[in-house]
Amino acid sequence: MRAETGPMKFGDDWTGLFIRGDNAMVYKMLLDIVCGKLNKVNLGAIEWAQLQGLIDLLSSAGEHRKNNEKQIMKEFDECKK
Repeated sequence: MRAETGPMKFGDDWTGLFIRGDNAMVYKMLLDIVCGKLNKVNLGAIEWAQLQGLIDLLSSAGEHRKNNEKQIMKEFDECKK
């Protein structure tokens, strides 16, 4: 069993979103394409900074990152209890 892309909650913390690395890379690629075609005049600097932050976050899911740059969790079966 493995964690799939979707909402994820740990204990009584707020629900977050888990995006598997393979999905994140596709989403990042598509956002790069869409952003390249958008006219930056339509969005303000803050919106573009937030969008770039999302693209960077999606890029961070790549397996090329060192383990000390990732949050390493217990096996999914142990976490979902």
